[in-house]
Amino acid sequence: MKKDRQQAFEKAHAEYEEWENSLEGVAYWLGDLPVPEALESVIIKTVHKLPSQIREFVYYECRFISLDPAGGQACCLQKVKQPWLLVFGQDLPDENAIAHEIASAWLGHQSGPGLGELREARVEEEAAGDLLGKWGFSGFGTEIGWQKP
Repeated sequence: MKKDRQQAFEKAHAEYEEWENSLEGVAYWLGDLPVPEALESVIIKTVHKLPSQIREFVYYECRFISLDPAGGQACCLQKVKQPWLLVFGQDLPDENAIAHEIASAWLGHQSGPGLGELREARVEEEAAGDLLGKWGFSGFGTEIGWQKP
């Protein structure tokens, strides 16, 4: 009887892991996102591609918001004892841009509110881009987007 119970548990666990690693599972864990439907779809697809440890960080430590059509560009912010806020503006970002903001949050990079633009050090941008490459992303977002004025 014990062997049957163990096999039933292992089967149920495998089925749960398969669901949890599906787009449906990722959407469930992200919950209702206060963003337009098109952005929500890109966020879900992006998070789905992340390593499981990073996905868990996103589920518990990140919140996504979208600014009104007159809004600015993407950035990540953190307030003390609060989750990371990944803020997206008017244009629909691609998966690389979203993953880049997640990488910035994972690495603890911050841009302060009211700066008017994202101002991160070149080394932080390179670190986020390198991390994206390790996660399997390529193209924009893995390259340095910040240039010194």
